Amino acid sequence: MFAVKIYSVPKDIEATVRTWTDIGFDTIMTGRECLADMTFLGKIHEAGMKVSLVEPVFLAPSEAEISHGATYDKALFRDGTAAVDDWVRFVCPTDEKYLSSVYERIKKDASLDVDYLTFDFARFFLFWEMVLPDTPSSALKKTCYCLRCRKAMEAHTSEAEWRMKVVTQAVSNCVAAAKSVKASLRTGVHIVPWKTDMFDGGSGGALETVLGQDLRALSEIVDFLAPMTYHHMIHQAPSYIGEVLQNHRAYIKDSIPVIPSVQVKELYRKELLSREEFREAMRTALAFSTGGLSFYQWSDIEKSPESLRIIKEELERYGR
Repeated sequence: MFAVKIYSVPKDIEATVRTWTDIGFDTIMTGRECLADMTFLGKIHEAGMKVSLVEPVFLAPSEAEISHGATYDKALFRDGTAAVDDWVRFVCPTDEKYLSSVYERIKKDASLDVDYLTFDFARFFLFWEMVLPDTPSSALKKTCYCLRCRKAMEAHTSEAEWRMKVVTQAVSNCVAAAKSVKASLRTGVHIVPWKTDMFDGGSGGALETVLGQDLRALSEIVDFLAPMTYHHMIHQAPSYIGEVLQNHRAYIKDSIPVIPSVQVKELYRKELLSREEFREAMRTALAFSTGGLSFYQWSDIEKSPESLRIIKEELERYGR
């Protein structure tokens, strides 16, 4: 999979699709915002590319969805306050009524002309994009501590075990919902770009103990893992991408492909992501990936002819 992420339909669909095929992309990873335009999805397939639809799982519904009647229970911190950080707002992970609506939405989307579904926000609350490498594990606030979740935790040997089971079961339900409509659909899950031993508070790394992402269990459910290796955003060097991919691959014993995503432009920090560093990040991702890579995001690429040139050159160098 050599994919690019896009969250709005391009003004000139045919010209954009031609550019994508010329660069070497074979998959367009799109948000649900683009679903209303069937012409867009059709043109992608006409060009011989595949469509991968991103499905949010525990992310709270948008204001527009709420205005149309969506209701949900909020994830809570230990002090009882709602788990909110900037735009990041999560649903309580045991809100079965809301999750049922997610599974129904996935069934509806699976009936569309798409080839992959990738599950995003399939984890517990945290604005991980703002967590720096030197952040103490104690600063990573956990959820959910509503009465219902507290009772559910009591039935498990540890909170970490409970969190992992909750996320794993939700992803399993998402996959089952999708395949009940279209058995041929391939599925993936977006993974926070932390090594499994990072931010260890004494009971294991935060990927499992805080976020609930059990890579081994998830690898038995989906067809590929998609770590969001936005190294520059989290103040890491390009070499970090290779470290994460090696760690994740070893953890799941290469049982399924691990397909990283690289950022094209700086995010959540003022320092520029140079084109030389972007090239190095891309080369590192390709060197350690077992299934290709994706780029975040097209709107940043189309505004930068140099980025477009680098991607085309590196994909050709890789053999695309």
